Amino acid sequence: MMSLSALALRGLLLGLLCLGASPALAELPPATGHGPLSPAQKEAFWGTAQDDAPELLDASRADLQGRHYLMGDERNLHIFRPLIQDMGGAYMGVGTDQAYLFADWMKAELVWLTDYDPWVRHLHWAYLAFFKAADSKEAFWGLWEKQHRGKAISLLKSTYADHPDLEKIIKVFKIARPKVLRRFKRLKGILGKAKIPAFINDDASYAFIRKLVLAERVRPMLCNLIGERAMRGLGEASKALGVPVSVLYVSNAEEYWPYGEDYRANIKATNFGPKGWLLRTVASMKSNGDYRYNAHVGRNFQDWLAQPWVRRVRHVVPWTRLKPDEIPLTVIRTTPPPPAERKRRK
Repeated sequence: MMSLSALALRGLLLGLLCLGASPALAELPPATGHGPLSPAQKEAFWGTAQDDAPELLDASRADLQGRHYLMGDERNLHIFRPLIQDMGGAYMGVGTDQAYLFADWMKAELVWLTDYDPWVRHLHWAYLAFFKAADSKEAFWGLWEKQHRGKAISLLKSTYADHPDLEKIIKVFKIARPKVLRRFKRLKGILGKAKIPAFINDDASYAFIRKLVLAERVRPMLCNLIGERAMRGLGEASKALGVPVSVLYVSNAEEYWPYGEDYRANIKATNFGPKGWLLRTVASMKSNGDYRYNAHVGRNFQDWLAQPWVRRVRHVVPWTRLKPDEIPLTVIRTTPPPPAERKRRK
């Protein structure tokens, strides 16, 4: 249970963040490294406001609305690895397994698991419980296996005995378990062929993610890319903790909606480091069975969103016709062109 003094501190921090001023947070020592956070750093990391759960889960097509994305389906996320390798800094991102891949490759110091779907947050709680309990990648895998389903559920019950969402965590785990296991097996094959280490196939990578979890540097939270609170609070927390954002991963969420004022404000509030990236994917399943991959320098994307004509992701990411086996990675560092000079986007 949290002490009264801790609750009071959290309330103070939240009040300061909501007011847009955080003199108390500014006095915190940098939360760099990978060891345990101090109590004040922990409050700053865990204490920012979340967004409300949406009434409807949006999608890029009407027939996909309401779907829960409990596992990634990108086949080539490792295409980003050379750009982010060993960057350190903070990670923010949507989805589930993708976060643990990126956090290891970049050697993240803080990890905000930011998704607007409560089911994704529930599943992350299961991930965290298993990382804490399993001292090897083999033991971690085992907790997702059908024959150990009862053991995994017992572990969730003991870990989250006082958690208000315990029953939901267990429900989501039961639904997601076989899907997550299939994803792990697919990733193991893809990454093994590419000779890329990750938490599912490499002891050191697994140990690194587990260390972050044990140090309480990994936080699942409700955070909507087009919400009004969470991302702006994380911008303040990142500044206060002295750990800028090195990676913001949005998957293909930008295909769901136009660039409105809330998204522009949230990206503007993101505390990107000088070399920080926004990583996105653009669906292209009919062309190559996967996605287009795009890395955009974070501060540069802030400049793009300051242009009124930049209204959708297609105004940013160049479109080209793909061959069936082509997996494109485009990197954007250039300033946005004037409207009269910009290339036509399809």
